[in-house]
Amino acid sequence: MKRSAFTLLELIIVLGILAILFSTIFVALKPSQKIAEAHNAKRRLDIEAIANAIVLHREDGGTFPTGIDDQARLIVTDTTSSCTGTSCPSAGSIAGCINITNDLRHELTTIPKDPKATDGRTLYYIRYKDRQLEVGACNPEPEGKDSLLPSIVTYR
Repeated sequence: MKRSAFTLLELIIVLGILAILFSTIFVALKPSQKIAEAHNAKRRLDIEAIANAIVLHREDGGTFPTGIDDQARLIVTDTTSSCTGTSCPSAGSIAGCINITNDLRHELTTIPKDPKATDGRTLYYIRYKDRQLEVGACNPEPEGKDSLLPSIVTYR
């Protein structure tokens, strides 16, 4: 007698093996770590774009955008956003908000926002202190060996 179909027991065994294999692969890939790495990669690009735009603005016009000083300020993209209650551990204390959208309109079409930003706050900060321009992310995600550092540009 010829057998032309799988038995229920054979199907259950194959499905069990596949479930174990997929769960092992899923755990090995560490999806939450990959998401954190992707968010931080975007943050690095955003920080570099903002810093480069400010450098271009200074080289073209001779000054930094209005409001950049030695205090850490949260970059916002509208006039209605408030800095109140914004946590920015990377920068220490936040002295206030700064909207650089108008000043950088020729260098950046839009001011980049952190992947977790939900309103007009970008969750990036800026300051110019001791001849160093610092642009950084307020809340980078931990990645292990590859930490997110502020982008620092030194002027001589």
